[in-house]
Amino acid sequence: YSLFQTSVMSGLNSVPTNLQLIRSHKFPRAVVPLATVMTETVLFAPILVAMIVVVLVTGVLPGMGAVIPTWSWLLLPFAAVLLAVFSAGVAMFFARLGARAPDIANAMPFILTLGRYASGAMFLISAMVPDELWLKPLLLHQPVAIYLELFRAAFGNEPLIPMTAGLWLEATAWAVGVFAIGFLYFWRAEETYGRD
Repeated sequence: YSLFQTSVMSGLNSVPTNLQLIRSHKFPRAVVPLATVMTETVLFAPILVAMIVVVLVTGVLPGMGAVIPTWSWLLLPFAAVLLAVFSAGVAMFFARLGARAPDIANAMPFILTLGRYASGAMFLISAMVPDELWLKPLLLHQPVAIYLELFRAAFGNEPLIPMTAGLWLEATAWAVGVFAIGFLYFWRAEETYGRD
């Protein structure tokens, strides 16, 4: 969830933070929020490596099940790329909002904290949310939950989270769709960025 959260916050602040650059040079303005997401993605790489090390080490501790690396671990970078593409779309959407109303940055930490709880970052939605709850299908198929499930499935060793083609298709659809919408929304106001 941290990659998504930092990407959205960086994208939201990208236009107000880079106003001097935007005013002084002609270039496609979408580069600004995209660069912030790329920076956050590069910063996420060591976190991913540390997560792999922790998973391996905790599998050796007494009372824990053995964690054996599988072929699915090779899919982790692809899952990270899909999450980065999705996050870029959301970041571009919020970059336009942040350019118009910079005060939205004050509310975003609260919104993203609520999103963390709703996304299943702290718990497994399929195991913890009762089937009778009408909200469960929405929680299971909202995009951030899909990416968390994708990472959990790639690590394997968890029968509740199988690696399926449907999960990859859903993650890809969210990434491509949200990126296209975010890009178009940001691009339609490109001429207004940096003007008072």
